[in-house]
Amino acid sequence: MMMIIAILVALVTLYWLGSLAYGYLADPAERARLNKQPGQLLLALLGVVLLVMLLLGIVAPPFGNLSILAGDYQVRIWVVGLIGCVIVSAAHFVIRGRL
Repeated sequence: MMMIIAILVALVTLYWLGSLAYGYLADPAERARLNKQPGQLLLALLGVVLLVMLLLGIVAPPFGNLSILAGDYQVRIWVVGLIGCVIVSAAHFVIRGRL
């Protein structure tokens, strides 16, 4: 069940990044608007890093089993990527809705 959710989150994040890249490369007005908002570009860069962490955990189990120690807890890298992708995608949709 968790793998299906991870794949769906990865697809949503990939769709968001793809549409952002297409808008940036294809439309000069969109490029000018995004250049005025470096926060969205930094959010997209963070989304790429988190998506790579998530996909690395899904595709390559030895890397996906790497853990980060947070106090007494061990958190798997792909879980960090999963939660990060959800947060970054939600933040983008909230920011995009305000503009």
